[in-house]
Amino acid sequence: MMATAIEPSVEIKKEASEETTSTSKKRSKPQSKGHELQSRTIKTPPWTYIHLNLITFQPTSASQQPLDLLTSRAYLTNALIQFLGVSGSAISVDFLKLEEGDEKAGNLGRVWMRVPREDAGVVLAAVGGWSNGNGIGWKIKSWGNWLGAVHGGSTTGSVWED
Repeated sequence: MMATAIEPSVEIKKEASEETTSTSKKRSKPQSKGHELQSRTIKTPPWTYIHLNLITFQPTSASQQPLDLLTSRAYLTNALIQFLGVSGSAISVDFLKLEEGDEKAGNLGRVWMRVPREDAGVVLAAVGGWSNGNGIGWKIKSWGNWLGAVHGGSTTGSVWED
């Protein structure tokens, strides 16, 4: 009798293992994690970001004033007026960041700004060809439709030069 009592328990264990394998196959299907409510692709961003470097062409013996927001705005407005006339001063420009430069290296300061995407080509042409009578001008370091690429592109050299 004892031998007959052991056999049914073994059969029950086999049936239970068969059930678990069939349910695990059902659970292996990928489950949905959620629904995408809305997706957008920005094909024409509204702004263009520009990184400029104010440089000097002639080494000066007298020390220059550090670059500030008013001076950089005046230099930029002069460049736009020289290139487009009075209508150039109507272009909207937002200054995002301003850094002082190294005067010994001929770098007077750096400016990050944004302009409307439609006006970016005109601003780049005006700034790239401008210099004042004292040998100071703008150098275009980078520009693009995304601020991360413009700002990151200017500082990637320090990652490898450490």
